[in-house]
Amino acid sequence: MSQRQIRVAELVMREVSSLMHARWRSETQGITITGADISSDLQKCRVFYSVLGDRESSAAAAKFFAKNSREIRRIVGSKIVLKFTPELRFCRDHSVERGMRVLEILDELDESGEAPIEGNGKKTEEERYREKEAWKARKAEKRAAKKSEPRRNDWKSLAEDDD
Repeated sequence: MSQRQIRVAELVMREVSSLMHARWRSETQGITITGADISSDLQKCRVFYSVLGDRESSAAAAKFFAKNSREIRRIVGSKIVLKFTPELRFCRDHSVERGMRVLEILDELDESGEAPIEGNGKKTEEERYREKEAWKARKAEKRAAKKSEPRRNDWKSLAEDDD
């Protein structure tokens, strides 16, 4: 992304956020604009948002953006001076939810001392330690085997073998 794209994306993000919270305060109460990604020709812009609440508030936010995207684009275009006002497409940002899930997993780790692994079962600290030690031993054996083999391009060792 070029420096201009980054600046325009940040400007669009800031303007959309301030417009939403100034004009549609009650409808956008739980919506946060988290980012914007603009195309290289500055014609299309994806605006990412996150929603606090359940699926109903997420559906309400999607409906809000579908209903008001043209008006948001028109007002943002009047505030930002560009040759073309970028077409705004609003996308839900799931990174906040993923981050919360990671934090939950880390909390579970702290409480139990074991990593919750989805699938066949959980590995204990001792099992992970044994696997790590076995891996280190295999790696050391491979290194030792390589050192004991003569190199093809080692001229000194070849000359000593001939004597």
